[in-house]
Amino acid sequence: MQKLSYDDFKLEYRRYNIPIHTAAFAFIGSVWGHDVWEKGSGEIVAHFHNCMEIGYCHEGEGFGFIEEKKVVYQQGDICVIAPNTIHTFAAKEGTASKWEWIMADTKAALKGTKYETLGSDRRLLMDNPATGNLFPEKEYPSLMQKVKMLLHLFHQKEVRANAVKGLLLSFLADYAACQAEISDDVPRQLVQNKMIPVLLYIQEHYMEKITVRTLAEICALSEEQFRRVFKLVTRTAPLEYLNQYRIRAACKLLLSTEMPISEVARLTGFATASTFNRQFAAVIGMSPLKWKQMTAEKAEIAQVESLEAGQRAGIIL
Repeated sequence: MQKLSYDDFKLEYRRYNIPIHTAAFAFIGSVWGHDVWEKGSGEIVAHFHNCMEIGYCHEGEGFGFIEEKKVVYQQGDICVIAPNTIHTFAAKEGTASKWEWIMADTKAALKGTKYETLGSDRRLLMDNPATGNLFPEKEYPSLMQKVKMLLHLFHQKEVRANAVKGLLLSFLADYAACQAEISDDVPRQLVQNKMIPVLLYIQEHYMEKITVRTLAEICALSEEQFRRVFKLVTRTAPLEYLNQYRIRAACKLLLSTEMPISEVARLTGFATASTFNRQFAAVIGMSPLKWKQMTAEKAEIAQVESLEAGQRAGIIL
């Protein structure tokens, strides 16, 4: 079986800021065609991201690689890709494929429901090399119905948050039920990209003091090597990435609680409120208090930009 190798392609990490009200957003009407790498020339580009990706193929056919699995898709297929899973796709040569994608925060969707423990289930958080990622329409009518309904909701002028969250919860429960359990004994591809455990560490420990040395040690690289590889993958310097992650976490607290600014700063890893205020303004473009007041006056936002490649999202939910 042909495998993806870290030396064979350019690897990108794409992180998305998922709205807390919907726990998901969608890329609607994305059209893409055949990539040059199928012909054996040009630069291969693969990526992974911080959330689950649920796709529906409206038109076309082609293939892709998900970790070390080669998959072949066709019109009417659903594709589900777990967080932090390396993948790349191409349409059949000389053709184009039309996909729409839902990016979902599975833990947020399940929090506070009777399925909350499912949020930590490996079937939602990891790619299982023993099972497939494609779900044909005829074989999985229940999954298909929910995905189509979710996409329909995202096509509406005003997205109903409760409806999106409810359908997503139902989809995740059905999806987990049709997936095999993942145990510690299941062999997994040794992902060459050493940055994935670093990104996961930041997600779990961003509220603590973190140094570049600590992150470099996680992936057994010198600090100089680590800085270079980290920026190659994320397009962001390590401390800048950490700072942006903390600010996004702070935005969620500001929007969902009445905590004082000083407490929000402490809980998101900033030594002082003044440091937090300064860094918040540098990333968002205004003070935390002003951002909170402005956001409270705005209508619910269903789609957001990514901070990838230094782009600023005016409002991060």
